[in-house]
Amino acid sequence: MNWTRAVRIAALAAIATLAVVLGIVVGGNRASASVSAGDPLMPVCNPGEDCTPTQTTTTTPTTPTTTPGGTGPTGTNPTGGGGNPQCSDGRDNDGDSLVDMTDPGCSGDWDNDESNDPPLSAFVGTGETQFARLDEGVVGVDSGGAAVRCARVGAERYERGFATKGWSYYMTLRWCWNGRVVTSWSSWDKWVVDHIPFPLSIIYPLDWQISSVTPPGTGVAQTSAFAQAKVQICPIKLPVCYRWFPWLRFTIDGQGHALCESDVSRSIPDCKA
Repeated sequence: MNWTRAVRIAALAAIATLAVVLGIVVGGNRASASVSAGDPLMPVCNPGEDCTPTQTTTTTPTTPTTTPGGTGPTGTNPTGGGGNPQCSDGRDNDGDSLVDMTDPGCSGDWDNDESNDPPLSAFVGTGETQFARLDEGVVGVDSGGAAVRCARVGAERYERGFATKGWSYYMTLRWCWNGRVVTSWSSWDKWVVDHIPFPLSIIYPLDWQISSVTPPGTGVAQTSAFAQAKVQICPIKLPVCYRWFPWLRFTIDGQGHALCESDVSRSIPDCKA
């Protein structure tokens, strides 16, 4: 293998590694949900699946190890500039008369930012919800000759706060009816989107999981689909986490009517806010 080819291979490997890292840091999290230590893993249920929560395993957070002498987790100043980080340099770096680990802005002697974190009010706001409905009209006839119609409903439950908008919890459902009963349902999906932009998303990491679900039924005059999520933000320098438990419910019937609800908006006929 000549030198030029070896350099090209090394460069391609470096680019691939960077792409993976960036995908993890800034990519979306619709397909999976993170789980905090001590919480049961809840399944993100698909139509027809058994949605009974099951305890499987938990994750354990790791704590950076500190090298004697006040250096960072890897034994060097995180800034790369030599000397100790702000939380172990013996100075009042943010001018609040508190030094190093006596300053609430320090989460460890490896922390290179002594300034205090924003207050809770900076990123916890007032939740809102919006709904939508799209009718497909007649799609066929049932075995008795009755027309079968279908429609889709969707909802976004969101929380405004830090970085303009913190997160959104979405749920969608498609169902069909014949004028008497709900004949079928599909496309029941639920997910959370993190709206805290990079690099603030590193300081304010968001975890979520589906914590409770009740699937709709078929062959009945009225049924409902319910799902509740657990959304959690744990700022890396604060000893607390901020949690929300938003829920969404679609109540549908065999005549094509729908009723949409959330934990902050109730009884919206035909899902029109």
